[in-house]
Amino acid sequence: MIITSFKHSNKLHWCIAISSCDNGVELETEIKNFLNYNYTPEYIHLLRPDNSENYKITKERIPNFEKIKIDEFKYSSDGKIINTSNGLEINENIYSEISKSICTYFLVKYDSILKAGLESYFLLPSGVHATHFIRIANIFKESHDINILAIFLLPYFKNNPDIIYSDTPTIFPLVYSCILYKNMNNDKVYNPRVKFYSSNRVTKDEIENIGNSLFIVSTSINGSLPKKLNDLGVDWSKITVLFSFDKNNESLYSVMSKQNSLEILSTEFVSKKPEEFKKLFPNRTFEIKFEDEQFIPSPPTISRFKIILKDAPENLSDLMYNYLKYDFVSCYKGQNSLGKTRDIYIDVSKLFIDINKDNEDLNHFEKKTKNLIINQLPINIKSIIYVDDAESKYIADKIKEYYKIAHSKDVESVFYKDLKLDDSFSEPSCYLVCSSCISNGKKISDVSRKLRTQEHSQIIYFNGFVRCIDEKAYSNLMSNIKYGKYNDFSTYSFITIDKILLPNEDSDSISWEFEKELLKSLLHGFNDFGTNQIINEKTKSFFQERYDALIKNKEGLINNVYLNKSNGSRLFLNKNFAFFKFTDWKPEEIQQSKVYFSILSVLHNFRIKKNIKQTIYERHIFDPENFNRYNDGIIQASFLRAATNKELNYEIDRDSSSLMTTIINSSIEENENKDTAPYEFLMAICIGKLTLQKNDLNSIYEKYKEHPDNIIGVLLQVIYSKYLEKNE
Repeated sequence: MIITSFKHSNKLHWCIAISSCDNGVELETEIKNFLNYNYTPEYIHLLRPDNSENYKITKERIPNFEKIKIDEFKYSSDGKIINTSNGLEINENIYSEISKSICTYFLVKYDSILKAGLESYFLLPSGVHATHFIRIANIFKESHDINILAIFLLPYFKNNPDIIYSDTPTIFPLVYSCILYKNMNNDKVYNPRVKFYSSNRVTKDEIENIGNSLFIVSTSINGSLPKKLNDLGVDWSKITVLFSFDKNNESLYSVMSKQNSLEILSTEFVSKKPEEFKKLFPNRTFEIKFEDEQFIPSPPTISRFKIILKDAPENLSDLMYNYLKYDFVSCYKGQNSLGKTRDIYIDVSKLFIDINKDNEDLNHFEKKTKNLIINQLPINIKSIIYVDDAESKYIADKIKEYYKIAHSKDVESVFYKDLKLDDSFSEPSCYLVCSSCISNGKKISDVSRKLRTQEHSQIIYFNGFVRCIDEKAYSNLMSNIKYGKYNDFSTYSFITIDKILLPNEDSDSISWEFEKELLKSLLHGFNDFGTNQIINEKTKSFFQERYDALIKNKEGLINNVYLNKSNGSRLFLNKNFAFFKFTDWKPEEIQQSKVYFSILSVLHNFRIKKNIKQTIYERHIFDPENFNRYNDGIIQASFLRAATNKELNYEIDRDSSSLMTTIINSSIEENENKDTAPYEFLMAICIGKLTLQKNDLNSIYEKYKEHPDNIIGVLLQVIYSKYLEKNE
C-alpha cells in the first residue's frame, strides 16, 4: 500500500491505495507512521481492490482523526473506481488529483528523473536536446507498486485492443498487470499481443491492425512522439502517454498522468531542437547519448566547492553575539518525531531568564518578547497554550507571570492536548499558542486545527525559535498557520523571535549515532576489527569516557561535541573566527556546540544559495582546500560532522582524494604540537562519513599503523579491517 497527500479545494486530502497483492496490511500503523512526516488530513480516500477484504480505520486509535471524513472506493478489473457507500463512480476532479498524486509519488520515490550536469545535456532518441531524462525503468521494481499504477492505466484498455504497442520493453510489467486485472473473474480470457516499437525509427510498415491497437508512450516532455505516431496514421484516441510533462493543455492524445516539473523538482524541464537548445544553454557542451533505453552517460561532473565569508547566513553573527553567554544550543539531544536523536537541540528557555528586569538588563530574546507582550497581546487572552515540551511550558508560564503583572489578570496555561473548548462560545477572545522551537510546525498545526471552531477568536502564535530547511518551508508554514476565515489576507498572527535555516532534523545518519555504535563494538567485544590485541588501558579508558558521554548525555553534547586531543584537552575555537563579525570573546567562552551550529548553518546556507543537489550525473564535493583555509582543529572537525557523506566522498575524484590524504597525514604528524584533529579525521573514515580511494587509504594505514599514539593505531586498525583487509 501507499499513502500520498494533495491539496484540493483548499483542503488537505490523503489517498491510501491498497494493492491487490498487499496481504495483512497494518493500516493504522502505516497511517501513524505517515503522520510522523505529514499534516493530519481533512479527507481520506481509501482505494482497495474489488475482491479484497474491508479495511476499517478506527479513528479513536489515531491522534486527531475524530472529525476526518473517509470515503472508501473499490477499483474493479474494468478500470472503474466506485464509492462503496453510494455505488457511484469517483468524482472526476478527485480522480484526477489522486492519479496525479500517486504517479508523482512513484516518480519521486524511485528517483526516476535524471538531471544533466551544469555543462551537459541529454541527446534523446528523437534527436532533441534536454536538461532532464525520465528513467522510466526505475519505477517498475515492486509488484504492489506496479499493481497500484495499473489501476490508472486500466481505463485505456476498455475496448480490449488486440495489440498493445509500447515504446520501451521496461513498461511490460505494467501492461502485464493490466492484463491480469482484465482477466480477474472473467470467463473469456483476454490475451492481447504486446509489441515494442523504436521511438526514433518507427515506420508505418511496422504497424499492423492500426484500428484496434493501443499505443503506449512511456513519457513525453514536449509531445513529439505522440505527434509522430499520429503522422503515421494512428488516431489520437489510440495513443496514451503514461507520464506527460507537455505544457500544451490542448494535446489530443490521452494522458494517464499530467505532471508539472516545477512541482516535482522546483525547476523546468527543457527539451528543444539542437539549435534552440544551444541558444538557451551555450555552456552545455557535454553530450549524454541515449538509444531508446540503452544510454551511455558521461562520468559524473565533479564540482569542488569552497566556503567563503559570504556563505554565512546574514543573521548568524548577530545571533551568536546576542546569545553567546547562554547555553541554548546542544548537540545529539532529544528526540524528533521519528524517535531519532536530534542533531541540534535549541533550548529557548535558557534565553528566557526574567523579563521583569529593567529593559537595559534584558537580552535580545527577552526584549523582543517583552515588546510582544506590551504592544501586541490584547487584554482578553483566554488561554496560553503550550504545544510540546518543558521549554514551551516554561515560556508559557513566564508570559503568564508577566501578563498578570502588566494587566492585573490571571490567565490559564494549558497543554494543547488538554485544552477544553466550548464550540458554542461566540464572544471574541484571544488564544496565545507558545512553541519553544519548531522545524516543521506539525504540532502547532494540530493546535490550529483544534482552534478552528473558535472562529470569533483571535489566535496569536508565538514561536521562540524557528529552524526550517529553507525560506519556502518557512513561508508555507506561516501561510498555513495564518490562514483562516478571511482568505484574502492573514487571519491569525505568527510571531517568530529568531530564525535559522538548518537541514531537516529527521536524519538518522548523524555522526554521533554511528560513532556510538562503533565504540560499543570496540569496548564490548562485538567487533571483528582485530583491535583486542593492540588496544591498551589508556586508549580503552579514552573510548569508554567518550562512549559514556554519548549514552549519558541528558543535557546533550556541549563542550564534548568532538573527540578530545591526545593530551586530553578539548578542541577550542581560536580568535578571529571568520564567521563572527564581533571580536570581544575568549576561546574558552565559545562552546563546541555553538561552533557546530555555526558551521552547519553556513554549509546549509551555501547549499540553498547554490541549489546544490547530488545526482548520478553531478557531484558536489567539499573542496579539501577548505581544511587548509580553515585550519583550526575544531573547524575541521565541524566540517567533518556537518557535511554529508556525499560531500566528503573523495573516492570519486582522484585529485581530491590525494589532497585529502595529504591533509590527514599532516594532521596526524602535527597531533602533539598543533591544534589539529586527527582523531576526528580517522573517526570520520571509520564511520563511513569520509571516503578516500583505496590506494590513498592504504598509504595512510601503512605509514601510521605503528604510530606511538595508540588511539590512532586502533582507529587505523578499524579502517584496515573495514575497508582494506578484504581487498588483499
